[in-house]
Amino acid sequence: MLKRQYQQLLLPSSNGSWHSQDGWTLIELLTVVAIISLLSIGIMMIVSTQLGRARDATRIADLKDTQVYLEKYSIDHGARYPIYHNNATKAQNFLDMAAVLASQYNEYDGSTRDPKNLQYTYLSSGDGTTYCMCAEFERHGEKANSNSTCDFTVSEQDATHYCLVNKQ
Repeated sequence: MLKRQYQQLLLPSSNGSWHSQDGWTLIELLTVVAIISLLSIGIMMIVSTQLGRARDATRIADLKDTQVYLEKYSIDHGARYPIYHNNATKAQNFLDMAAVLASQYNEYDGSTRDPKNLQYTYLSSGDGTTYCMCAEFERHGEKANSNSTCDFTVSEQDATHYCLVNKQ
């Protein structure tokens, strides 16, 4: 008797199955669709966040790679960096500076581009003794842990940019 009551709890229909012989009920189908939708949304959010972080890591790597060649340039040119401080835009300055580095160092890829076409920027002092280059981050709201900040570009509280300054 107890076994029969237990089976009735687990298998409520008269024919011993969870659904009718004709197929799934509308509520069962809608429930499955809703669960799959929620799981898909969650997975998409995780993937999107991770892709943004990966692109931000690429930006940091690009700037650090460029910084290595800027330091080489400085050593080769009497402690001076390429001078771009007032012409065009900061983004054009970066492209121009990268072209100068690529022309002098074959191993440097001067076609450094942001993964999502955000802008890398570069500014130098008028005498070429200091520089600052920045990349805009996608993950706004998280602190972009710069090595230091540029006084003339972004403030220390700016969490949307990653900036590097000269090492000298």
